Amino acid sequence: MHANCDKCGRPFAVVPQEKTHRKGIIETYFACPFCRHHYSASVTNHKVRKLIDELKTLRLAEPPTSAKAIELRERKATRLKTEIDAKMAELKRRYCGDE
Repeated sequence: MHANCDKCGRPFAVVPQEKTHRKGIIETYFACPFCRHHYSASVTNHKVRKLIDELKTLRLAEPPTSAKAIELRERKATRLKTEIDAKMAELKRRYCGDE
């Protein structure tokens, strides 16, 4: 994947990297190779990774057959996604100063 740097405007290949901040806090990011501008893609902790695994398991499970079961599954997936997004946004604010 390629991107243009917001700071220097030069195109570059995105190479994801990981950084451990402390006790299980992992930031996935990439940086412009020219000006070193830092782009934080995600920040997770143990609880967020557990929720992501739960959502992945839910999505890979055999699809339900009844309309009610489908609706319940979709509600649970939406709830998990919302919780993951909120927790990741908070971690990103706390550890990266980003939104």
